[in-house]
Amino acid sequence: ANIQVLSVACLQQLSMRKLEQDQWFRIISSLPSALFQASNAAAKRAAERGLPSPHCLEMLVEQLEFHKSVSKMGSMLISAHLAHITTDKDIASGCGPKFEAVSTYLRLLSEMMSHQSGVICGDQMNTWIGLLRDPAIVRTNVVTPHIANVLVAYMTHIVRIRWEDVWDQNHSYASLIEASWDDEEEYEEWLGNLRSKATQLFRSIGATEPEISVTVVHSKLRNLMAAHSNGEPRDHLNTENNELTVKSTACCEFEGITQPLDNILHGLPSWAMDNGSYDEKRNKVRATIRPLLAEIASMIVNWNPNDVWLKFRRTITWRLARG
Repeated sequence: ANIQVLSVACLQQLSMRKLEQDQWFRIISSLPSALFQASNAAAKRAAERGLPSPHCLEMLVEQLEFHKSVSKMGSMLISAHLAHITTDKDIASGCGPKFEAVSTYLRLLSEMMSHQSGVICGDQMNTWIGLLRDPAIVRTNVVTPHIANVLVAYMTHIVRIRWEDVWDQNHSYASLIEASWDDEEEYEEWLGNLRSKATQLFRSIGATEPEISVTVVHSKLRNLMAAHSNGEPRDHLNTENNELTVKSTACCEFEGITQPLDNILHGLPSWAMDNGSYDEKRNKVRATIRPLLAEIASMIVNWNPNDVWLKFRRTITWRLARG
């Protein structure tokens, strides 16, 4: 694993330089297959040790430094060379080997963000913001297929972790979390920075991909309502009145949906909301998202929790949904 980390560190130093376009394309074309081989080697090591999977907790902890370094290096390789994407005619046309190479590479980055440690996706934040802020890149189809993965990952990790669950080893990934941050103070600082940067990311996704963003946030809210609308699993209760507290799972989960819902709704383009006449593509997107937005409003209006903290969350969420 140390050799892997050192190898990635060498690539990171290379990624910080201004590479020529041909050099850059050779690197991003070869990295996915190299990392696939590394994944196969990890699976072999896990099998030799009798572990159930290369994705089991023990292997995740063991490979965390490698995964972190790959995510950071991989994102820097994109953000430092955005011009190579915007100036290439193949990518602009949405076809050709260079377009496929960049698409495959971005798929690799987006799939890495499903990692159970939030530090992995945290290292990629600036890259995705840079991609979405570049009009020339947005006009291509190179980023769109990966936006749902990106949005789901950040919506997952923006939910606060109860640190006492980590202390007591009650969290499913307690040892991975302990390996990711030194203590609760470092985690809270990281979460604050993540949420601060995520505002721009969520708004950019809402502005550039309104259909994807509304679909994802609608699905997330629907799942939250199904799982936690009555306070389930009713943990961390107030011992005096058996009410939920700010640390209850339901409250944490609904607190986590607040920012993405607010930012995405405020990022939606005006054509997605008004009654103007636009081209067929925009009219189709608008026809898709309007019923979803209506369902979001309906879910919140019809939500009638008994617990004070959930009533508070309902009020906040409804204010955001009304704009």
